[in-house]
Amino acid sequence: RVSDGRFQINVSENAYINRIKAILKLKVIQNRFSKHALEFTPVDSAAEAIVKIIKHNPKFNVLHLFNTNLIDFPDVITILNNLGYNIQMVSDKDFSDTVKEFLKHKSLKNQISGIIPDLNKKRTLSIVAKTLPNAYFTTQYLKSIGFEWPEINKEYMEQFLDYFKKIGYIE
Repeated sequence: RVSDGRFQINVSENAYINRIKAILKLKVIQNRFSKHALEFTPVDSAAEAIVKIIKHNPKFNVLHLFNTNLIDFPDVITILNNLGYNIQMVSDKDFSDTVKEFLKHKSLKNQISGIIPDLNKKRTLSIVAKTLPNAYFTTQYLKSIGFEWPEINKEYMEQFLDYFKKIGYIE
């Protein structure tokens, strides 16, 4: 939630946070992600959007709800590094070599289990969507009824990660 950083109860079942946790453990991510952005849709914001939509009873019934205020991947890495995580942007080969080292040891392998399903044969990540969703209509409609998605910034990311530290899910 954007209001207090709380997350779903079954944290370990969430693929998104498991990927983030694995990257924090590896301390590396591929350079090619520097051209991408991440999407965070806080559940309390999504709920607020839904309530506003219901109250306005639109004549249409298909909306694409997600936070359209994406955060560029390099900005996420900068924020993580400012918080002390020291994530390096590396070549595919260096990323693959790091992953291979983790996979050699059972305890280390478990620490990066969140990305293992996303690894290709070369042991690099292949999780970039081929299509980008378009929520222009939904975003404009939400603005017209008084709702705007929150910006994802350092404060949000810090609160997000602090929650996982507090419950012992990340170090």
